[in-house]
Amino acid sequence: MPDYALRLTQAQHDTLRIHLLPPDGCEAVALALCGRRSGEARHIFVIREIVTVPYTACSVRTPDRVTWPTDMVEPLIRKAYGQGQAIVKFHSHRADYRQFSSVDDESDELLFSSISSLLGDGLPHASVILLPDGSCIGRAVQDGVSFEPMSSISVVGDDIVIWHDTPAVSVPPSGKRNQQVFGKGTIALLRSLSAAVVGCSGTGSLVVEQLARLGIGRLVLVDPDIVEEKNLNRVVNSGKEDA
Repeated sequence: MPDYALRLTQAQHDTLRIHLLPPDGCEAVALALCGRRSGEARHIFVIREIVTVPYTACSVRTPDRVTWPTDMVEPLIRKAYGQGQAIVKFHSHRADYRQFSSVDDESDELLFSSISSLLGDGLPHASVILLPDGSCIGRAVQDGVSFEPMSSISVVGDDIVIWHDTPAVSVPPSGKRNQQVFGKGTIALLRSLSAAVVGCSGTGSLVVEQLARLGIGRLVLVDPDIVEEKNLNRVVNSGKEDA
């Protein structure tokens, strides 16, 4: 199974937080249309559009339950049809219940089995819970019957906030001094991240080396060039045997 993740902007997260955590203390629902990066190793949902379900449209709204008209998903289905896009359902857990309940399982099975049947592309969709502190937990849903937890949900704005489902990565001995300087939390975050460097010669090779020394989890290097004698002076740590 691929590793599933969700990406959204700070403005999108603010919209969801305001709607899903209203002053009345009851649960609420929102929907999102997402682009996707579909691959064997990683499957990433990227939010493009958010549709909030009006409180007045819900037949039941309590601190631990919400019942809403699923016909509100039809406009998103029309937009997603033939485009390979994903639909994500958001709802809140006001009691800080940090997992999907049996009620959530039943609701997601009914909703996403219908969505998958109508779209007919065999691609997964997603369900996300927003908690009182603004953090999120999520899962990918395949055909309404298969649930796979998201490894991470990222919010990008003035800062980058990432909620991980996977356990923290241990710090190797070579990273102990960095940890003393930057703190355990920062180093653990770096170990969980990927970084792409586009252009890996003069400036890029220096950046790559420093990222590796800082303990970044995964490096993606993008450069069509090769090491030759004429650029040995530009690529850090290269030698004649590399050329």
